[in-house]
Amino acid sequence: MYKKIIDKAFRRARKFFSLDLKERFITRFDIIRNIVVSELNKILNDLPDIKNLNDFYKELYDTTIGLNNIRKIRGRIKFLINKTNELFNVYKEKIKRSHPRDYKKIRFEYYGRIASLLKRNRKIFDLYLEFRKIKRNIPVVKNYPTVVIAGLPNVGKSTLLKKLTGSEPEIQPYPFTTKNLMIGYIDSIQVIDTPGILDRPFDKLNPIERRAYLAIKYLANLIVYVIDLTEYCGYSVDEQINLLKRIEENFRNIEMVVYFSKYDLFDEKIFERMKEIVKLLNKTYFYDSEELKRYILNKFK
Repeated sequence: MYKKIIDKAFRRARKFFSLDLKERFITRFDIIRNIVVSELNKILNDLPDIKNLNDFYKELYDTTIGLNNIRKIRGRIKFLINKTNELFNVYKEKIKRSHPRDYKKIRFEYYGRIASLLKRNRKIFDLYLEFRKIKRNIPVVKNYPTVVIAGLPNVGKSTLLKKLTGSEPEIQPYPFTTKNLMIGYIDSIQVIDTPGILDRPFDKLNPIERRAYLAIKYLANLIVYVIDLTEYCGYSVDEQINLLKRIEENFRNIEMVVYFSKYDLFDEKIFERMKEIVKLLNKTYFYDSEELKRYILNKFK
């Protein structure tokens, strides 16, 4: 990335021409300074202001790239801006004090110092590019009543999001398709499809699973827990119920309803199993997405 900044700055500087030799060199130096500082400021403005982030985004960024890394990038970019301005002022004065025969030597020196400054900090630019990749997958969460769809991988969460909101999340017949938070809307109600969570302590969750945890912790006004009784998801019903209980224990203050997915595949045996589980869980439940949608609309109207 630093090479693109250098190339852009030096290329623009070459285009400036003036009959006054001193003006030509100083202005070219200034063009380079302005372009480098402008590009660095773009990076600075793209980084989140940690002080003004809410708790959800703070933990999300900390889980994905790390708040300390963001602080590191921000601090180093500010240093590079100050150093670039400082170098311009130093070499502008050199041109003013020097004989024209020395201008080219000063120019080579200035260009070399600017290029070296950016090159020495290439690891910061690499870290910023990693941040930018992550940022593309950070959702824009609205201040709406929010339904969070949770459950183990491949139980049908993304399919439910599509049925409820018409959104088109990626749906594949294998687990862990959803790696980020997918958002759809029912009127002014936000519905979030989360990555699958495995049945293990929350402190053992990987960064992808923790996104689901953070969505529940900070955003959920209602949890829709999806259970796949067919077990085509690759997880037993017992494992799915264990995770439900784990979520319930950690988020007792958030209402949870159950949605039984893949109802079109139920046979009589599975249907009877559903009745048993409904009694066991003692929760509001659905197997029809339209009924669930009406419930959500009535709850938040």
